[in-house]
Amino acid sequence: MIEYKFTIFTPLHNGAKTIHRVVESLDNSIYRNFEWIVVNDGSTDESINILNKLVENKDWDLTIIDWKDNRGKHIAWNEAARIAKGDIFIVIDCDDAFANTALSFFNEKWNLYFSNNKICGISALCVDSNTHEVSGAEYPYDGIISNYGDFLNIHKVWGDKMSSFRTEYVKIFPFPEIKANYYTECYLHYSLGERFLTVGYNEKLYYYYYESTSITHTKTETRNNIYMIAHYQRWHIPRVAISLLKIRPRELARCIKELIITTIKYKIMSWLKIEEVKYSNN
Repeated sequence: MIEYKFTIFTPLHNGAKTIHRVVESLDNSIYRNFEWIVVNDGSTDESINILNKLVENKDWDLTIIDWKDNRGKHIAWNEAARIAKGDIFIVIDCDDAFANTALSFFNEKWNLYFSNNKICGISALCVDSNTHEVSGAEYPYDGIISNYGDFLNIHKVWGDKMSSFRTEYVKIFPFPEIKANYYTECYLHYSLGERFLTVGYNEKLYYYYYESTSITHTKTETRNNIYMIAHYQRWHIPRVAISLLKIRPRELARCIKELIITTIKYKIMSWLKIEEVKYSNN
């Protein structure tokens, strides 16, 4: 069996209290052929100092990029993909964790599919670290092969997944480098899905956490993130309009509505020079 090299990318922003989870996951991983790329994206807490202490005695293939300004997860992702040396690219957020068998599982499956250039990724399930409930829907069966659009619109598979991508394909589709906290990962999934296929498995490998410090009674909408949503929908709608009109017309209507609303919001906020809006969830 071939031992493929994994690039694990972690975007780090104010994760001083949680980055230990990723370090512990890597420490406990049965499979050891990986590199870890961390981009500190303008953290204002002790993230970078704590990270340096956690890894000071590690002999890992480790790259830490320390940005003083916050550029956004999508731009950090582009930088990590640019310098990645691994065969397979996986993203682990700075407040999450993964099973010690995860990389072994993906290596086993990539041995089955790496020779097939039509396969761009292999995905598994994410679960809530407290309830162990699966994020979204499971795959209809293990080993199902489809593209992202069909997974979502035909097979009704939605929710976060632990995705492993061919690094060379990730490099082909960098995220638009617009100013925002993030750019939806649907952009990459749909871009890859136009040319390639993904294999899905119902193995529970990724643990996500809801932090009490991040769940509040207020929600903030920034002008930059509103622009990001409008930017994405302007790209997305022309690509899926015909297929959605046939199989999910309500979803097409939702996308068009979202584009209209975010475009209006952005123009109003720009005119009034408002950077963000906070409102109650109640």
